[in-house]
Amino acid sequence: MQNRWIDSHCHLSDELWHDEKDMQALLTALAAQGCEALIQGGVDPEDWERQRRLPSSGPKIIRVFGLHPWTVLSRSEEELEKNLKQLEHFLPDAGGLGEIGVDFVRGPDPIARQKQRDYLAKQLELAAVHQKPCVFHVVRAYPEAWQEVKKTLPPARGMIHSF
Repeated sequence: MQNRWIDSHCHLSDELWHDEKDMQALLTALAAQGCEALIQGGVDPEDWERQRRLPSSGPKIIRVFGLHPWTVLSRSEEELEKNLKQLEHFLPDAGGLGEIGVDFVRGPDPIARQKQRDYLAKQLELAAVHQKPCVFHVVRAYPEAWQEVKKTLPPARGMIHSF
């Protein structure tokens, strides 16, 4: 009996993967090893567009769109509000919302931490409205992330990754 498995967090839409033949060879090899699905981690609108262009052959690709905490830190409020509108437009095609969360390694000052929490809360609200599971990126901020998750009704669901 062949092993069956799911890659619970990958970034096949990363700009490093620009050769279609290499991508197709990877997907073929993964399927041959029993990989049934790959859950993407979305980081910004450019990434969401690349995810939409991923091949449909091979293991099922579960597209996940969100504003990564590093994206939140690198963009202005105006850009982020525009990105949230784009995110809401993309969500009907998504299997989930993410990567969303807080990363206090990259945002050590109180203003950066609050900005991440604010955009986590906004994305959790979208997840609740659209009934999507979440892929959380949480680094050195579990209590703060959990506080935001507990405020969401219905409660958020999904998976957490950290490194």
